[in-house]
Amino acid sequence: MPVQEFNARLLEMKDYTNEGELIVRVMKFSTEKAKDFSYKPGQFVMISVDNVMSPTDQTKLKQSAMSIASAPHEKGYIELCIKMHDKPGVSKYIKDKVKAGGEITVKGPFGVFGLVESQEQAVFVSTGTGIAPLMSMARHLVNAKFSKPVKFFYGCRRKENFLYGKELQQFAKSMKNFELNVICSRENFNGRQGHVQELLKGYKFKGNIGGTHAYVCGNPQAVEEIISALKETGLKAENIHKEQW
Repeated sequence: MPVQEFNARLLEMKDYTNEGELIVRVMKFSTEKAKDFSYKPGQFVMISVDNVMSPTDQTKLKQSAMSIASAPHEKGYIELCIKMHDKPGVSKYIKDKVKAGGEITVKGPFGVFGLVESQEQAVFVSTGTGIAPLMSMARHLVNAKFSKPVKFFYGCRRKENFLYGKELQQFAKSMKNFELNVICSRENFNGRQGHVQELLKGYKFKGNIGGTHAYVCGNPQAVEEIISALKETGLKAENIHKEQW
């Protein structure tokens, strides 16, 4: 996919909070100023904003990597799932100053994290905003009418932090091959409490385990623990694909 750089206008946004504090903002940005912008599920873009300079080179704007949460068939925009910070930087600028109609600079796409073309079962495991590239993949599979098993595991702090909750629950409700497993670390959710890797302990993947591919994204410590748990279920190491931030 050709790399492009363009100004992207904010179309809409949805906020997620934790005990009243804004922690994540899901934002849709127009790609109208790009030329046929295209990407693969799992890829990311670099974003920058006015007056936030690189800490290593004050003559250049700071660039932050953001995974694309929308899927390639969703034309005219890209969706980003951005963790909000109060320390000076791109995230804080977006939190404070980028409103509907405001613009950021987008450059991309980049990255090799993506779906395997031929697989007998897709397993997605993420924590927090690590869900973004996996949502792109899941949306792509749903749109492509992927008929083989899809297992989606997600971990968050509280129910109010369940990113894309309604959409994922609708996938699980309307598609017999889509299984959703969610756990919260700070409160009970559907009778469970803990971390997402705990959902994998003792889990039995059915069918062709050799043709099962897992996609993992989240903070480095969680990713390594998730990978260890996946290996214990019998998944091949070479069939586990990761992205971490």
